[in-house]
Amino acid sequence: YEALIESLDRIPITVEAEALLDAANARAQQARALPNPSVSVETENVYGRGPFSGYDAAESTFSINQPLELWGQRGARIGAAQAEAKVAALRRDQT
Repeated sequence: YEALIESLDRIPITVEAEALLDAANARAQQARALPNPSVSVETENVYGRGPFSGYDAAESTFSINQPLELWGQRGARIGAAQAEAKVAALRRDQT
């Protein structure tokens, strides 16, 4: 009997259902994360001529950007990912 129970865990459909559940749980965890900030650097007029040659006359711009999720965007994303994980769990339980 134990060998039969152990073999049920290795049936391809059961393995697939577990993998889909793991993937859905990972997406739910990722949905809870805040968006990453980005940093950018721009430099212009580096190779000028005469008195404007070299880096002395260059113009540099540094910026940091952080996406803002407004009007429930993050909550909706989290809710959708959690619902997907629940569906995957139900499908796994039905196999």
